[in-house]
Parts: sequence; structure tokens; C-alpha cells
Amino acid sequence: MEVTEKPLEVPMKKGQEKLDERLIMLCDGVFAIAMTLLVLDIKLDVQGGDINAALGALSDKIIVYIITFFVIAGYWNEHRQLMKMVRRINTPFIRLTFLFLAFVTFFPITLSIVMDSGHFAQVIIIYMLVMAGCGFSIAVLWWYARGQHRLIDADSDETPINERITLGLITPVIACASLLFIPLFPGAPQRILYFLILSPAVRRIIHALYEHRRERRAEAQQAE
Repeated sequence: MEVTEKPLEVPMKKGQEKLDERLIMLCDGVFAIAMTLLVLDIKLDVQGGDINAALGALSDKIIVYIITFFVIAGYWNEHRQLMKMVRRINTPFIRLTFLFLAFVTFFPITLSIVMDSGHFAQVIIIYMLVMAGCGFSIAVLWWYARGQHRLIDADSDETPINERITLGLITPVIACASLLFIPLFPGAPQRILYFLILSPAVRRIIHALYEHRRERRAEAQQAE
């Protein structure tokens, strides 16, 4: 008789080994290492004894580092919010988490390439695609956990989850859209990385729209 393997379901019960805690610890460790490795590529390269040019190049590297650092920090926060909602863990969710972490571990590599060869458009495309892949993969994690209430409580309000998914898609969408502007910066394609600064502002606007919708819904319920 053929036996089909079922996804491993691990309810969060007392006395049992909690895979969710181990998964969170693994993710936190990966994020900590990735964020630490970023700073190693910030170096002062004095060429021809021109310290002013070297400091100018260093300031550009620091700006790119800061942008990358806070993008990774944002993805870490998205994962933290997700794990607050998750009540069960199964094998597909773990595999999707590993996919998400794979993109996270690529950040130090892509940043190092940008630091050395950011004047090549191909390098910037790789960087942005890694950033977008990380954002889309965390959105897939949210979608999978929410779908049919696989990993969340059946009575959970899906409105805040939908908001998290929408907010999580802003950075990868901006990353992909910014690639269209590369031809406008033929000598310095790395400047399209500055488009990522728009992400916090857009997130605030989207969050305000959701808050306004919730307030109107609450007022309508009170009126009834």
C-alpha cells in the first residue's frame, strides 16, 4: 500500500519542542550575520593621493550601506510580525522560510559587488533583483500562512494581515520599477538605489489609508 507523506504539522503546545522558536532563532542569527557583514565592505580607497575624491567615494558607499541595512532591518521586522501571527508550522512553511533566508544571505555579496563595481548596470540589476526576491518571498510566506487559515487562528482578522502583505510588497515593487530608470543614469547606475528611500514614505501613506478605512468602518458600525 502506497503511503503519502503529509506536511509536518507542529502545534504550539506546552511540553513539546517548539519548532517556531528554533526557526525564529535561526532567522535572527542569519539576519544578524548578514547585517554585520555589510559593514566590512566600507573601506577608504585613496587613489593617487587624492583624499577628497576618496572621501567622496566613501560617502557614497556609506549611503548605499545605510539603505541596505535599513532594508534588511525592515525585512527582519516583517518576519517578526509574521511569526507573531503564526500558530502552527509545517514543512512547506519551513521551506519557504529557507528561500527567504537565501535572499537575505545574498545581501552582503551583492553589496560588496556594488561597492566595487557599482558603475555597471548589470551589477545594480542583480542587487535590485535580490532585494525584490527577498520582499516577494516574505509576501509569499504571509500569503501561505493566511491562506485557508493554514497556520493562523481561524478567527483571526485578515485585514491587518492584508495590510502587512501590501506594505511588504512596496519595497520589492519599487526595486523592480527603479530598474526602468537605469538608462537615465548611464554613468552612475548605482544612483537608482536612492529610489529605495521612497519606500518608507509610501509605506506611511498606505498605512494611513488603511487606518482611515478602519476608522470609517468603526464609525459605520457605531452608527448601526
